Amino acid sequence: MKKKPAKNDYSKRGKINIRTALIKLIYYSTFIMIFLGMLKVINQYNILNGPYNIVRLICLILCYIYLLMFFRRTSNKNIIFILCFLIYEIFVMLITFSFHFPNGIIDVLHWPTLTIVFYDYTFKRDNLKFIAKSIIPFYIVILIISSFLISIHLLGNGNGKFGYVIFPTYFTLSTLPLLLKFKNNKIGIVFLVLSMIIMILTTKRTGFLIALIGIILYYTSSAQLTGNINLKLKKYMKLLFLGSIFLVILNFFGGAKIDNLLYRFNQLSTDEGSGRVEIWNGVINSYQNSTISKKIFGHGTQSVLYNLQPTGRNIFAHNSYIEYLYDYGFIGLTLLVFLNINFLKILNNLKKKKNTDYPSFVYFYIIVIFLSILSYFFEQSYIILPMAIYLGIIVAQKEKNGGTYDKN
Repeated sequence: MKKKPAKNDYSKRGKINIRTALIKLIYYSTFIMIFLGMLKVINQYNILNGPYNIVRLICLILCYIYLLMFFRRTSNKNIIFILCFLIYEIFVMLITFSFHFPNGIIDVLHWPTLTIVFYDYTFKRDNLKFIAKSIIPFYIVILIISSFLISIHLLGNGNGKFGYVIFPTYFTLSTLPLLLKFKNNKIGIVFLVLSMIIMILTTKRTGFLIALIGIILYYTSSAQLTGNINLKLKKYMKLLFLGSIFLVILNFFGGAKIDNLLYRFNQLSTDEGSGRVEIWNGVINSYQNSTISKKIFGHGTQSVLYNLQPTGRNIFAHNSYIEYLYDYGFIGLTLLVFLNINFLKILNNLKKKKNTDYPSFVYFYIIVIFLSILSYFFEQSYIILPMAIYLGIIVAQKEKNGGTYDKN
């Protein structure tokens, strides 16, 4: 006669099912939010703003439901640091009354929370097949929407808002680390090249540099994992061969866009990075004229965007470090620098252990460097979101056993 499972077994089984269902809801709602965020810039009547903000809020609420139900404590230094980083941002938001609901609050809470949630799930369950199955279809949707955004710009229908229309195409870059983690090099190279083409068509200098340097370092770091010198040479030769073919195709089909991109690089000395230098100087000068307390703790969440408004516009500082210096003071800037040092430590650890996630994390870090210095990244929970999921998974697997997901 079969014994009935103990009551605790049913409880445990149900808990695991709820955990998995919840993490899937968070993952799928994150990408639905990304699609809506990309599509909403197309419509001049802002019809999709409402659905986009609702999905953002739902996704964040689901994250906190997960944490309340399942997250207890952790000894992982990276996650503890991200928690401290988040707590300090909330502290500054409270003492400066800089809530800016809903965007300000969501931007502060979302990406660190998403990282912690995926860390916890991966560490305790590590059943990530749903990501492996869905990441390519999701990436294809991002490519299609990006192509549509580029066509709007090329037809001159962007209402003069070049950056606003083109900026969401950066998702073709920020989603790549997650894709590269779960898919092998043969599949990965296809999407690396496609992202490069997208960046050339946008003529975004920062995006192009990420795509170009990212693809080179991804392949060179992949070759470093190979102990056999012949296999290394074979990988380097393959990279050169693919690069040559890629340049020939681009020269034939997109020569005008390459010329335009090169022209924009030549204009760096005169346009000062599309006005970035003027913005940086304005924010730094304002910080220097601030009170001691403001210099230490900052002016408040997204104060550059909502209060300072450099050049008379609602705009971020286009440099995460200058942004954090103004918004969160010297303490905030210090925390951000240490966060980047933690990323470097993870990168170095993956390299030493010859972990197969090392190349994808190299690409991750290239994005972090360029977007945090030349655009806005940590201060807005938008482009960073797919990378937050990736970071949580990497940190958890590194802590568990240094293991990685079997790529197919």
